[in-house]
Amino acid sequence: MNIMFNRNKYKKYKTKSYLPVYIASIDFEGISEKGNVRAKNEDSIFIDKKGKYVLLADGVGGHQKGNVASRSTVNTIRSFITSKKIKKEIKNITFVEDIPKEVIGVNAIVEKAIGEANSKIYKKNKNLKNNLKGMATTIVGAVFIDGGYILWFHIGDSRIYRYRNSILGCLTVDHSEYTDWVVNQKFSSKKEPNRCIITKAIGIKENVVADISWEKIQNNDIYILCSDGINDVLDDCQISEIVSSSKDYKNISNQLISKAIDAGSRDNLSVIVCGIRYIYNY
Repeated sequence: MNIMFNRNKYKKYKTKSYLPVYIASIDFEGISEKGNVRAKNEDSIFIDKKGKYVLLADGVGGHQKGNVASRSTVNTIRSFITSKKIKKEIKNITFVEDIPKEVIGVNAIVEKAIGEANSKIYKKNKNLKNNLKGMATTIVGAVFIDGGYILWFHIGDSRIYRYRNSILGCLTVDHSEYTDWVVNQKFSSKKEPNRCIITKAIGIKENVVADISWEKIQNNDIYILCSDGINDVLDDCQISEIVSSSKDYKNISNQLISKAIDAGSRDNLSVIVCGIRYIYNY
């Protein structure tokens, strides 16, 4: 198995909020592999050393330099999600009912980061010759916010799942022709489309908007980010079975990769597992 990413060394890293309300212990494991079919790995993953956020991008197959697009997107977003920028954003926020200002601040930062990442790749694509497809990538990310919250965002068909109280749920809806067909098939006579055709990506259009959501984290929550090389061949029941079979996140990550390869995945495969060991009042 070709491990393309050095696993995070900051396990059980404790992060305190700016306002000392919560302490959270979060474990991380990340793996990215090219798989058995693709010539190179066009996925990119990143785990913040301080345990604040994780990112996973899947360069769109069939386009030029998908690996460059995924790496560029991850690096651009990394430059935005900093404590300094988040604190500055929060200072300018007035009260919004039922939404913590920390969440609003991170939401604003993510929107700016996505806009900048898309703009960089889109501008490069405009300079390509007409017979070449431009660079493009999906993105999915999760930010662990002071006060005991998680905010996640995505563009494309890379996903984030949550495993809570022995129940696995997918928190994202794929931006794909297949998903659109499933939603609208009662009103359409179209044949089932290819599951790999995405309807939204970084770099294709001048402007793109990410789906962004948030929630309160709970003890023992497990969040799993993955590229479609995994969820295209493993259904929710299979993923849930793997997650529930072990408390070792390294083992869970390895099992998701190896089971997907055994199931015939023809794509690159990437996964990040984030486990909430405990969270309590400080």
